[in-house]
Amino acid sequence: MRGLRTGVYAGLGLMVTATGGYVVVDLVRWKWQWALMAAELLLVTLMLFVAVAGARRLARIERGLAETIERLSAREPPTAGTPLARSAAEAGVGLEGAGG
Repeated sequence: MRGLRTGVYAGLGLMVTATGGYVVVDLVRWKWQWALMAAELLLVTLMLFVAVAGARRLARIERGLAETIERLSAREPPTAGTPLARSAAEAGVGLEGAGG
């Protein structure tokens, strides 16, 4: 999995470098239409890079939330003397609703 992720990032980095180079070369040669097409491809590549990085970050957040929920569900439910149970009783929620 790590090799695949490295390959995707390397491919995107190569694509950004190549399209950025084409934009500069085409602007120097006064080929405006080609420069615009290369710039559009550069923007699409950068958006794809942001999407891949964002998806990775979201997966990490989801994994952390799942671990937290699993950890909390493994705990014992609050008893009548704990602060959570007292605040739940003040809020009008029974002990069965305070644990999760």
